[in-house]
Amino acid sequence: MTIKPIYENKKAPCFSQDASGQTGCPALNDIPGFLYAISQKDYHLAFQILKKTNPFSGGCGRFCDHPCELACNRAKFDKSVNIRDLERFVSDYAFQNNITPQKIKNFANKSVAIIGGGPAGLTSAYFLKQHGFKVDVYEKERLMGGMMAQGIPLFRYPTEILEWEVDYIKKLGIDMFPNHPVALDDFKKLNKEYDYVVASTGSHKPRKMGVPGEKSDAVSVGLDFLKKLNLSAEFREKLEHSEVAKTIEMGQSVAVIGGGYTAIDVARCATRLGKKVTVIYRRSESDLNIHPGEVEECIKEGIDFQFYMTPAEIPETRNHDNTVTVKLEKMITGEIGPDGKSSIMPSGEFIENRFHSVVKAIGETPDLSYLPEAYEIKGNHLLIRGNKSPSFIAGDARYGYARDIGMVVRAIGSGRNTASEIVAHSTGKKPIWYKESKIAFYNTIKPRYFKKQPRTINDELKKQDRTGNFNELTLPLSDNEAIFSASRCFYCGICTQCDWCFHYSLGAIAKVDKPWNGQRDERYFKFLNEKSGKQTRESVEACPRNAMGFLNFENIPTGSDAKKQYTTMDKLLATAKRSAASQKSSDKRGKRVQGST
Repeated sequence: MTIKPIYENKKAPCFSQDASGQTGCPALNDIPGFLYAISQKDYHLAFQILKKTNPFSGGCGRFCDHPCELACNRAKFDKSVNIRDLERFVSDYAFQNNITPQKIKNFANKSVAIIGGGPAGLTSAYFLKQHGFKVDVYEKERLMGGMMAQGIPLFRYPTEILEWEVDYIKKLGIDMFPNHPVALDDFKKLNKEYDYVVASTGSHKPRKMGVPGEKSDAVSVGLDFLKKLNLSAEFREKLEHSEVAKTIEMGQSVAVIGGGYTAIDVARCATRLGKKVTVIYRRSESDLNIHPGEVEECIKEGIDFQFYMTPAEIPETRNHDNTVTVKLEKMITGEIGPDGKSSIMPSGEFIENRFHSVVKAIGETPDLSYLPEAYEIKGNHLLIRGNKSPSFIAGDARYGYARDIGMVVRAIGSGRNTASEIVAHSTGKKPIWYKESKIAFYNTIKPRYFKKQPRTINDELKKQDRTGNFNELTLPLSDNEAIFSASRCFYCGICTQCDWCFHYSLGAIAKVDKPWNGQRDERYFKFLNEKSGKQTRESVEACPRNAMGFLNFENIPTGSDAKKQYTTMDKLLATAKRSAASQKSSDKRGKRVQGST
């Protein structure tokens, strides 16, 4: 058996899988790659690396729930890297410098109709276009973006960033049709006209509370409120809360029922419209399905919370002051279930509170009424009897009601996976996003090479600056802050030319004169056959990032990546001479050209 050292890039937990088996980044962003590019001040390369996997990096860099940071190896050392802020930094750089993609011509001779212009649908379009498909996207609202345009407040995701990201996708050569709802007959027609159809209409149908008085005119739907706000042309253009407030009849005191992102976004928008807001949630604060620290920010903005409370009854008639007296029941915890969470039970104890309006935001489910009755969802496939063209499904429309509904980064991952299924169906070959490799978990890297450093904290608008406007809440990192923050990354599993292997090898490894370029299969060093042995083995042990390993070379093909990593001193010198001669010739040509101008 011939065991030799090799350079072996691995996946980092932040974008693959953490030690507990949880997924890191559902969009599969090459996080160590784009962070290292930032640390080298190559923001353009960092943006290119991000755009390989995520068409909405500007949005995800603002509102993503960043599971990558939970999986970050650095979190076990001091504090996780602020990956989300750095994703925003890179995308803002591209926005400010108006970086645009090259248009891609159709070459697959296949067409795809995508129903729904939200994150899943547009992501599917993005990747299908890169594989040469003709792609058309149909969206029922006047703005493309789905829930990103309709449900995410502008203080989280400014209009100009969303429009730029949608336009970036469109410029690839994708046709988009807003104001184009699709009903059952339309679906059947699209199914005949296109080779493939993708249903990606999200999850917009509100769930019912199931309490008496739910149909009272005092009760409204959270998502409807956000849509009315976000889709207001005047609001988007002027960001003036006063005029929009007149069109939204809520009264002064507002109860928001729910504990997810929709509930919190409704509450924070309503308080910006000058309302007194109370969030009512049947569980504890720790059970809220929102970003950590969100409750503190809400309280800072004047929002109240009532935990372990749920509506029991809402009167049909209003009081003399136009309020309704909402009957609330206290909840108590019960036994712990299989998911590790305590069950919640009614206590039989009630209190009453008066509000001018009640907004229910307890979750949404998909509305697939435009599909034929006889359909079945199987993975990313829509099985429909009598269909001419294969149909697929992506995003929240596929998953139904779940805790993770509304997580844009998961919709992006789903959209990419659906696109991959269509490519595989058309070509017989599924796209490979990353080669199968080991994961560089914390116990495989060498923390001794790194020093503890504080995590950069973004500045935010002060409380007095948040009232009466929808200005972006979190301020961006400066260049220096971004470079420092990115340099905190361990760059787990990838070679960054740190040279520790080179120094430990005592001449057994040669460094190739090649700039770092972000390609995960690029090699920057060569093993010398004449000196391979103990020193190169120690180099593997010295690698801080676990970007090296050992391989049994028996039965390895000659042209394999592992074999190409080995060379002789004579071959290395000959290659260097040819490279020098080529450079010298190039310099001479350059001088002749300069002399002729």
